[in-house]
Amino acid sequence: MAAAAPLEVGPEDVVVVPPGASKRIRNVGACDLDFLAVCTPRFTRDAHVDIDPEPM
Repeated sequence: MAAAAPLEVGPEDVVVVPPGASKRIRNVGACDLDFLAVCTPRFTRDAHVDIDPEPM
């Protein structure tokens, strides 16, 4: 699957990420970031890959 361009989202926005697609989230604002992931199929630890932070 090809990488998508970065997307800026704000309060109450919803982003749908297809199963198997890579994703990354980071807070570029001054407020705290609250992030909720609802996964289907169910999330498993072997599906998670921890990557180095994106350069600023």
